[in-house]
Amino acid sequence: MPKAKGPVYLIEDRGHDTPCWVWQRYKDKHGYGLLSPNSPYERRAHREYFKRARGYLPYGLDLDHLCRVTSCVNPAHLEPVTRQINIHRGKMAALIAPNNKKPSRPAQIICA
Repeated sequence: MPKAKGPVYLIEDRGHDTPCWVWQRYKDKHGYGLLSPNSPYERRAHREYFKRARGYLPYGLDLDHLCRVTSCVNPAHLEPVTRQINIHRGKMAALIAPNNKKPSRPAQIICA
């Protein structure tokens, strides 16, 4: 498979406290970044960035995107939580999202 070209992620203000690092390469149907799209082992980019910055994810926990941007790989936006909490937060965010959007600033290209 040919190597992907271009930046790995873009830094964008998506309305969270700090900018999102928005994955620019392969994504699954839900918008999560993929490191190897044709691998039998799906490796999501946000999990890899979390592992590099903060170590392994504790067993039985999911990573919640606090910024609600599924393609964000910024470790500061990822929190290990139970699946029940992650689902609950996602539903609550969907209820308030239309009234809680801030305008985006232009992206800064970063190659990592």
